[in-house]
Amino acid sequence: MKKLFFLLILMAAAQSFAIYVDAGLGIGDASSSVNGNSYEDHCPKCSDLAVTLNVRVGEKILPNLWVAGELSGVGNRYGADLVDGYGRKEEFYTQFNSYYLGPSVIFYPIDHLHLSASLGFSWTANSSNFLSETYQDGKGVAFALSVAYDTGKSNGALLGMKFYTSHVSMSPSQKSLSTTGLLFFVNFVHK
Repeated sequence: MKKLFFLLILMAAAQSFAIYVDAGLGIGDASSSVNGNSYEDHCPKCSDLAVTLNVRVGEKILPNLWVAGELSGVGNRYGADLVDGYGRKEEFYTQFNSYYLGPSVIFYPIDHLHLSASLGFSWTANSSNFLSETYQDGKGVAFALSVAYDTGKSNGALLGMKFYTSHVSMSPSQKSLSTTGLLFFVNFVHK
C-alpha cells in the first residue's frame, strides 16, 4: 500500500514540474567482437538477438531542448542448438550484456521529431555456457544516437531506432569487447 501511495505522489509531482521521463524497450540486431574478432565468425551456427531497455529522466532547458540522465542496457545473445556425441540436443549460448549510465541530450527540431544523443560510463555482465569460454566483465564507454517519432505533446510514445556502441576492457585479461547495434524501440514519454 505504501508503494502504491508513493507511486501516485510521484506521478502527481511529475505532472506539476517540467520534467522529462521516457522508458521502454527495443529489439534489433547487434554484433560483438572480442579483440577485434567478430563473435559471428567464432560461432557461425549461432543465431543472435539484441534487446535494449532504457530509462531517462531530465529537465527542459530551452523550448525544444532537454537534458537527461540515462540508464540503458543492451543484451546481445548468441545461441545454437547443438547435438552432443550421444544425440542429445542442448542449447549453447553466449550473452554480452552492456550497460551505460550518463548524460543525454534530447532535441525536437520540429513537432514530433525526437533526436537524442547519449554518452556514458559502460560496464558489462557477460555469461556463457560454452565450457571452453570465459568472458570476464569489463568497464569502458558507450555512445548512443536515436531518432524517433513522438506521438504526443506532453504524454505519448516514442517510436524510433537507436544506434548503440560500447567499448570496454575486460579484466583481468584486458581483452577489448565492442558491441554495436541498430535497435528499434517503443518508449513511453512524459514531458
